[in-house]
Amino acid sequence: MFDLDKVPFAKAFPFLASVLPGFSLLYLYEVAHTGTAAWFFSLTVLGYKSKVALFLFAAFVLGYSLNKFLAAAFGAVGGAWGATKGLPVFDKHPYELSIAPWRDKRWRSAYARRFGEELPQDLLLLPKPLTDRLLQEVSNLRNDDELSGVLRSNAQEMLNAALLAVENDKEWRSRYLALHIEEIIKRGKEFEDEVGAGLDSNLTIASLVVMVGWIAFPQSRILWLLSLASCWFVLSLLATAAKVIRLFDPWSTLKAQIDSLNSPQ
Repeated sequence: MFDLDKVPFAKAFPFLASVLPGFSLLYLYEVAHTGTAAWFFSLTVLGYKSKVALFLFAAFVLGYSLNKFLAAAFGAVGGAWGATKGLPVFDKHPYELSIAPWRDKRWRSAYARRFGEELPQDLLLLPKPLTDRLLQEVSNLRNDDELSGVLRSNAQEMLNAALLAVENDKEWRSRYLALHIEEIIKRGKEFEDEVGAGLDSNLTIASLVVMVGWIAFPQSRILWLLSLASCWFVLSLLATAAKVIRLFDPWSTLKAQIDSLNSPQ
């Protein structure tokens, strides 16, 4: 049987904090239907503790449902955007990037120590001018003498090595960017990180509900409440914008990735 006492508070808090946007929704309902809360708490068929428990349960269900709905909506939008646009660095040819964080020797060494099996080869890109010259030589060499045949074979071999290095660079890039995204969206494992993340997200949604309610229900327009909700929502937007900026900058997680890869599992 499921034992609630064995669930760490830090893990359960983000889940339980769904009551915060639920309280906001119940507040708006009370504003739109004044007297509902008074009627509910005046019921004589339920004890006071039962009423409080039902109220908290209703707030939790409403808040959790809103969380799931918004997560699905933003996930769908983000997935569609990612499928059509993606990150610019995902689509660039390796020769378009003179330097790249996945070519960093420290990162590759740390990655190899952590994921020792089935690693890509540690190859370096041949300079693009050299690859272009090889292509030109292969196309210009004649086939009617032995020397040209040898030169063609050598140039073709070098060209194949250059093309292999390009594909190798793409493979390292895909592994780096997978960790890059993981590094940006992950949250800390400390108590304050777990609790803070749950509190932040639910307070942001609660603030959004209050701001929408300000527009939909004039009678809910309490200035201090709107000011608090607006400030919190703006702070959340700024934090999200900072993550988006990091997402588009693959260098932003290089050191963090190296530290994480070198840390004990």
